[in-house]
Amino acid sequence: GKVRLRHLLLCTQLLKSLIRHDYNLPAGAVKVFVDDLVNELHSFRQFAWQAMTAILKQQKVRPDTLEISPAEIAGLTEVSTTCLSGPRPDNEWLCYHKSKLPASKEEWQQVIFVHKPHTSYYCWPKSVVVHAPEAKQHALRKHLTELSEEELVIQEALMSEAFISKMIGFLSLEIQKGRDHFDQQKFDMLKGLFRNYCDQFVPLFRPHVERLAGDSQEHCQRCAAEIISAMIRSSRHWTYDQIENMKEWLTPVLRKVVASITVETYTDWATCFNLATANRDPRFVAWLLELLFSIQLIGENDSFGDATRLLILDGALCQGEWRVSELLHRLEKLLMPQLDNPYQAVRDRVGNTLFEVFWYDSELPSTNSSDTPLLKNFISAVLPQLQCLLAALPNGGAGSSRHSPIMARASPADRDSGRNSPDAALPRLLQTNLTLPATPD
Repeated sequence: GKVRLRHLLLCTQLLKSLIRHDYNLPAGAVKVFVDDLVNELHSFRQFAWQAMTAILKQQKVRPDTLEISPAEIAGLTEVSTTCLSGPRPDNEWLCYHKSKLPASKEEWQQVIFVHKPHTSYYCWPKSVVVHAPEAKQHALRKHLTELSEEELVIQEALMSEAFISKMIGFLSLEIQKGRDHFDQQKFDMLKGLFRNYCDQFVPLFRPHVERLAGDSQEHCQRCAAEIISAMIRSSRHWTYDQIENMKEWLTPVLRKVVASITVETYTDWATCFNLATANRDPRFVAWLLELLFSIQLIGENDSFGDATRLLILDGALCQGEWRVSELLHRLEKLLMPQLDNPYQAVRDRVGNTLFEVFWYDSELPSTNSSDTPLLKNFISAVLPQLQCLLAALPNGGAGSSRHSPIMARASPADRDSGRNSPDAALPRLLQTNLTLPATPD
């Protein structure tokens, strides 16, 4: 009856609250939450998602680490002791350079990936400890062959095709039409699964992901976005062959997805790409970034599609922060011809994306912004295109311009100091407009 169901839900919630970070949950309790992943009641499934995220974090294996010498990797005698933010000779090897990306399995296995974007931005710590490259990751490989009783409960359930089909059916279920969004709880749980068990479950998920991504319904697209983002994000310790297999079948799926995003699903896919590249070395997700650049960003007579593709690329690229200057320069070149795009939605998105492009062009003390796109170069390139505004003024801008539209927005100090010509006011007005904070979409 109703009382029994209420009490059962209360017991499940109490059991979930007993999960601790320093004590692994027994196999019997783990099975309770695994079974609830396919419970017909949404409340039980929500508790199961939260509990499974915590359980999988309990079971997470610490990867092998090693201490590195940044100076030795950079080919220097020592790292800089001066606090200078941005790219420097001693951290240049962390930055994204397409010509230096690993091209073979042997090169990939020797690359030192540093996933936290803040590392070495101002200076290097005294001791730099990173995760060992694939060739030296022995703990993770050994773990997959020696699963504990609690881990076997999860593995046995998710190796069942019937269980996976039922679970994905509930994951893709629409709860409140028009109010459902990308679910962080589902993403966290799926990320834990793919992180702890690598690609063991990928062959079972693959047909469902392809079906969901090809479906035009909002809830199906959302579920596909959650699974794909979790899979890419959790592949940090996968082997080279596992990552290559994932890239091989995800690339055509993502191309179709980006080409067919709808008004209802564009925020879900933007979140997908943003989370997939968060806290990941841009060299590690180079295949995804290059894939987004290879897709035609600006088409013809499709303002929504153009704006959406720019939003997705911007969301994925901003996670690389200061380490993707090369890609920011490429993006700036793509955006320059679109400043006068006939569609307002595209122009707005171009403006917001340019704000991200010039984010690291700073004149703060001890800041090196020489490698990033510079705002002054952009203004110099755009300024000649704005001379047509002067032609609209009386007498072509000659003579008194105190009451001109441009000078109306100039400061009183500018007007009274003799700098009252439109040619002097226009660059200052343009620069002021470009440095305003970006408004959220």
